[in-house]
Amino acid sequence: KLTSQYSHAHLITRPLLKVHFVGFHLGEEMNQDRSFRRAVNYAINKKELTSTVLNGLAAPATGPLPPGIMGSATEVPYPYNPDSARALLKRSNYDGSPITYMTNNSTGSVAVAEYLESQLGEYGINLQIDENSESVWIDRLVKGDFEWAKLYFSLDYPAPDNPLSQF
Repeated sequence: KLTSQYSHAHLITRPLLKVHFVGFHLGEEMNQDRSFRRAVNYAINKKELTSTVLNGLAAPATGPLPPGIMGSATEVPYPYNPDSARALLKRSNYDGSPITYMTNNSTGSVAVAEYLESQLGEYGINLQIDENSESVWIDRLVKGDFEWAKLYFSLDYPAPDNPLSQF
């Protein structure tokens, strides 16, 4: 909401062409367990995360393409489902060992990491946050030096081939 000083102005907002996600390093044995990865996805309340931690300034990701891009999905592929999360976690090989989540040290990234730590802790998943400066975070991502990491990609232009060509 604009203050009275700017009452003559109109604020126009547009979604960013950016998708944030948790990256699992598949070279790590526990991350190769599909039941474990699916359990983690079902255990995270993405609607609550985006509405509270991110103040409604984001929407749950529906895939690699942001909303509005041709071919983007409309439904979250792993909606919050505690029962599915618990069943899949029980079926997985996860033994309660600590998992390190590497993130940069921006306020928003740390807030998301703390939410993930709390949410996953409810399922007995022991997430430990590893905050890094932007330069160290990028360097470690490039080297593959992480178990889990905050990842994102931004589109340079609004076309589906832009983010998909990165894979």
